[in-house]
Amino acid sequence: MLLFIWISNVQNFPRKIFEQTSQVEEQRALISAIGKILNLEQQLVIEAYEAEHVKVRETQYIEIKEAVKKNITLVKKFCC
Repeated sequence: MLLFIWISNVQNFPRKIFEQTSQVEEQRALISAIGKILNLEQQLVIEAYEAEHVKVRETQYIEIKEAVKKNITLVKKFCC
């Protein structure tokens, strides 16, 4: 639901900007500023996703490493 509200608000930005001011330069500046804000927000989301992905991969690596160590220890006990 929030995503729908956010998308509909983003789609209304141009109309709202044109309602607020009739000066072309000001409209361009507002549209540019909004674009920069949206790009920054997108970049922050991507960076957060990547950081979480790294954490998950590191956790998986540690779990696999410990399992391999455990298996090697078991094999050594039975072989030697």
